[in-house]
Amino acid sequence: MLFDDSGGVKLQLLTHDAEASSSCDWIYDRYGAGLYFNAADTPHLVLKSACPIANAFSGAHRISEELDAIPLTGHTLGFTAYRLIHRDGVFLFIGDFLVPKGRTWVANVYKLLLPVGIESLKLLNKLEFDFLLPNESKGQLQPPFKLVGSSRDAAIGNAIRVLERERQ
Repeated sequence: MLFDDSGGVKLQLLTHDAEASSSCDWIYDRYGAGLYFNAADTPHLVLKSACPIANAFSGAHRISEELDAIPLTGHTLGFTAYRLIHRDGVFLFIGDFLVPKGRTWVANVYKLLLPVGIESLKLLNKLEFDFLLPNESKGQLQPPFKLVGSSRDAAIGNAIRVLERERQ
């Protein structure tokens, strides 16, 4: 098994509470890897998994030399993206906050969080990364998605415009 051959699993990084499930418990039982997530999502997360919490954080921080946690409130209060620096480029794990849908990108933002979700998208557009890795793709294209320069501006800009129309 890949994880066994690579030394196991140290942490279970969750972008938000919806990723918690009984699978988290299985991974903890097998590898001792607790959950790592934004504390703002704790109330919903603990209802979905009995897995022990390794760390519940509240702000942006560096997890290791290659990995950063970047809170992007909007999809949930505690939604967090993870940026991985790798020899093949910089990858941003974005969960289902921003996903491709056909030929465009859409942001999944909770209605009551629209203003802060829009600001999180603006922050996302300023982050340094080469590839975006959403956990779903609604269309023929599959991750990783190279989003740099004008393609990034267009993708994120469109998602912002859609949310701004919803807010009015």
